[in-house]
Amino acid sequence: PPIEGFLIKHDDISLFAGYDKIELLQIKSGEHFMNAKVSERVTKEIMTEWVNRLAVIRHRMQEKGDDTSGEKIWQLINKVKNREFSIGFCGHFSAGKSSMINELWDENLLPSSPIPTSANVVKVRAGEPWARVYFKNHEPIQFAYPYDINKVKAYCLDGDEVDSVEISHPSEQFPKQVAILDTPGIDSTDDAHRVATTSSLHLADVVFYVMDYNHVQSELNFHFAKEIKEQGKRIYFVINQIDKHHEGELSFPEFKRGVKAAFDNWNIDPDGIFYTSLMQQVDFNELHELKQFIQSLIEKKDEHFISNIHKAAASIIHEHIHWLQAKHEEEREQLQTTIEKLAPADVKHVKDDYENALNRKEEFEGKLEHFEQEMKIEIANILKNAILMPFETRDLAKRYLEANEEKFKVGFLFSKNKTEQERERRMQAFYTNFMEKVTSQLD
Repeated sequence: PPIEGFLIKHDDISLFAGYDKIELLQIKSGEHFMNAKVSERVTKEIMTEWVNRLAVIRHRMQEKGDDTSGEKIWQLINKVKNREFSIGFCGHFSAGKSSMINELWDENLLPSSPIPTSANVVKVRAGEPWARVYFKNHEPIQFAYPYDINKVKAYCLDGDEVDSVEISHPSEQFPKQVAILDTPGIDSTDDAHRVATTSSLHLADVVFYVMDYNHVQSELNFHFAKEIKEQGKRIYFVINQIDKHHEGELSFPEFKRGVKAAFDNWNIDPDGIFYTSLMQQVDFNELHELKQFIQSLIEKKDEHFISNIHKAAASIIHEHIHWLQAKHEEEREQLQTTIEKLAPADVKHVKDDYENALNRKEEFEGKLEHFEQEMKIEIANILKNAILMPFETRDLAKRYLEANEEKFKVGFLFSKNKTEQERERRMQAFYTNFMEKVTSQLD
């Protein structure tokens, strides 16, 4: 079946070698690729429809060998099935992301100190207490409660063997179907941390980018923020650790104006900025406002759920396109190398054969299209001239309809059975006669 449901604007049809003609037309048409209007109503029927759409897309990606994009779509399918609203936290190495999540959750769940930092994606969700560790090369393990929280934290720091960690814990602040994603610091010395972060944000419905007060002007912040905005995600910046601010050196309003100017210079329009410190008695601290805002997002989590899924899937499809482009570019280079080794006469012969094959292909497609049009016209003529309801058939239909009226009755004794038998007889008579006409006129 054709891939449905997403808008892709891309003109290089050669990237899709191997897709059938219908798929190519849908992909190349771009604007017509979105077959169904994105609805904000979160219903069981809509969720089922999206699961089916995503399953088809995943199948197509796997057919092409793109397991990475296929796995992301699989994660998106599970997100839709569970109707899970995810809040992603990313940003600076040791900017306080994990400490912020612990504060929001009102529980010391994640490793937090100036040195340790999450080396893989950690999902925290409300529910019965347990912890699950997903490994890169073997099956996951689950820890029943009560478990050794320090052991789980150690897994959070293991980026070599561990792929991700999921922690379920009771919460008064966060309802079920809401998850928080703690991602590795994108500016750490380990490139795998950035990869882990970028490969998980497709699941985030909203992103909070946490910066250290002293590193707001880092170019990495702006590059990464632009990437997130290009995915169509809402992004809010959290300037954390403002307790480092010294009012005598620079007034806080001036500091805020400098932050806004920096975003303006990079043409980034944040959805919001919060200035926070986990030290409660700090001037200009907006930690309370941040907590209230997150609660308001949770209360309205269904409002943008479908459009968020749409944007995430579209972003993954674009990644798949780039993967295909790189793959086909390598094949083109190999073919070009082969061609360069051929003699000029052989090159001309190959080109001529290719052009002849294209001409024959176009000729066959033209004949096929002509044949289809002739068949449609012939079928239309048959249907137009077919006499399916002559007088005899109409009379039998009339007698059957009369038998279904409430006042219809046969005999006086045992009339109920006789009436039902007469209805059945008339229905069979009408059906048999009608099917004879269908067979003679259409078959």
